[in-house]
Amino acid sequence: MKGDISTLRKVCGYAKSVLFMAFFALAALAALVAALGAHSFFGGSADLVESILPMGPGAPDWERAALVAESVLVLGMGAAVAGILSRIMESVASEPSPFTLKNAGLLKAIALMFLPASAALFVLELLAGRGPAEAVFVLFGALLVSLVMYCLTIVFRYGAALQKESDETL
Repeated sequence: MKGDISTLRKVCGYAKSVLFMAFFALAALAALVAALGAHSFFGGSADLVESILPMGPGAPDWERAALVAESVLVLGMGAAVAGILSRIMESVASEPSPFTLKNAGLLKAIALMFLPASAALFVLELLAGRGPAEAVFVLFGALLVSLVMYCLTIVFRYGAALQKESDETL
């Protein structure tokens, strides 16, 4: 058992660093896409945006705006999830037990973040000219991530309760 926890702490220590770097990379990409999108709508050329985002040349402005917004939302959510997971990894690497109410709360934050995002992504998919099937796929995918993260929240709460009970018994 001791070797397992020690390995887990070591892996989480490395994962914390990787996720921390991913947070900054995704946040920078989100800012870049937002800046390029804003530039293309306020007097700049749309060629650069069209070259990095999957749209046909000469797409209507509202489709371009929806695709830019969707890209910024997805990259921003990726950055937020990477930041939250980095905090969880840091906690697992340094705390006596991975099962803490703090970690459960962080997992719940991810679950709750995906609920409104699922609706926003659904609408943006439709506005970006995707078909209803693709929009529904994105909606259910985001809802599934939310459900899985909430289930993990409950598992971590239960683990924290068992850990507390075990600590009090000894």
